[in-house]
Amino acid sequence: SDQPETLLLAALENGSKLGEYHMLWRIQAMLGNLYQASGRISKAVGAFTQSQSAVESLAERIPYADVKALFRERARAYREVK
Repeated sequence: SDQPETLLLAALENGSKLGEYHMLWRIQAMLGNLYQASGRISKAVGAFTQSQSAVESLAERIPYADVKALFRERARAYREVK
């Protein structure tokens, strides 16, 4: 496993243990981008799907519809298969 993947997986594990859920979707998105860049499309799709799930979980906690929509829109840019 390459170093960036190892570091991101460690960050994901540590973030989960520490309850840093607001960071997990970004880490999953970064993993998705890394997998995509290295041609591991099925892993990329899995990471982006997990990122989307985390975004939706966080978005449900936002009480204002306009802020919720903006959060979802901006988060989408991090996790799209290109």
